[in-house]
Amino acid sequence: MNSDFQMFMRSWVSKWMNFENLRVKQKERDRKIDLLKYCSKIALESIKEVKTHLKVGMTEHQIRYIIKNYFIEHNLRIKPTGLAFVLLVSTGPNTAKVHAFPTNRRLKADEPIMIDVGSKNRLLADYTSDITRSFFFGNPSNEWIKVWNIVKKAQVTAINLIKPGRKARHIDMTARKIIRDELNGYNIPHGVGHAVKRIQHATPQIRWTSTDILHEGDIITVEPGWYGGKIDGKNCNFGIRIEDLLLVTHDGYEYLTKPSDIEEWII
Repeated sequence: MNSDFQMFMRSWVSKWMNFENLRVKQKERDRKIDLLKYCSKIALESIKEVKTHLKVGMTEHQIRYIIKNYFIEHNLRIKPTGLAFVLLVSTGPNTAKVHAFPTNRRLKADEPIMIDVGSKNRLLADYTSDITRSFFFGNPSNEWIKVWNIVKKAQVTAINLIKPGRKARHIDMTARKIIRDELNGYNIPHGVGHAVKRIQHATPQIRWTSTDILHEGDIITVEPGWYGGKIDGKNCNFGIRIEDLLLVTHDGYEYLTKPSDIEEWII
């Protein structure tokens, strides 16, 4: 009896410790998700802060400075300003560059703007937020509105495929096909998304060559884009990318960034 009781107690203690470890890990994961939501919220607010300060003649570096200060004001000070990676700001024809570093180019009336930014804090060592918004300063052309809506359609359609067990390449190929079919055969020159664990571009990679599978708990971006070409026979030298951050849940996905509508991104 004594031996049986000891075996029972060892088994019970082992199961309890496993349960407790899982509970602690889940609690820690939930805390990180909440922090990531906060960082994503601040990143989006920083872009909206830019909207309130825009004026003709402002340089891309000055736009970057507004975002940098906004992070500092909200205590996101890692490396050393809260930026999770190099902040990308582009205006006018520079938006047609996939990854455009800020320059001294000055903003003109009736021009597009693209901002790609992320943030993290000292408590969020494993993850980083990541968001891109394309918007317009002034009166947008019909071509810009058309492309923005098609890129958004591609993004939303791809996002609706997210669930555990989904092949990552199917998400990429779905968005890629919509843009190719509706924008004169254009092929997105980058993967449509990526994970954001530890390093900014981690697995699963959301690209057409990927062999990765989505799992519950993955945190990924979906970011289709278009970077110049002919629209209805007219040469257009601008780019549009829309990027949001999402959590793969047990039955689908949850936005960690607030999705955008075109009306709020025309200034």
